[in-house]
Amino acid sequence: LGYCNSEFIRVLHPTLTPVSLPAYEMGVRAAELLWMKLQGKDVDEQEVKICGQLYIRESCGAAEADRTQDLPDVGTTTRRQITE
Repeated sequence: LGYCNSEFIRVLHPTLTPVSLPAYEMGVRAAELLWMKLQGKDVDEQEVKICGQLYIRESCGAAEADRTQDLPDVGTTTRRQITE
């Protein structure tokens, strides 16, 4: 299992199964919480969920022919979830 869906891990053999976390969205949410805290609002003990993406490849036993297309980029989905 790798972290971040970079070009490097795509050329390894077997191809690694990475998890990709949306760093931009995580930063936006952290900044929002910090801003709320600076304004004196109660932000303690909040659970924040931001979805990442798992790209299943050969390293987890998936056959290469079964996984020829990655799932959509999480940035679009995650950004919608944050603003809703």
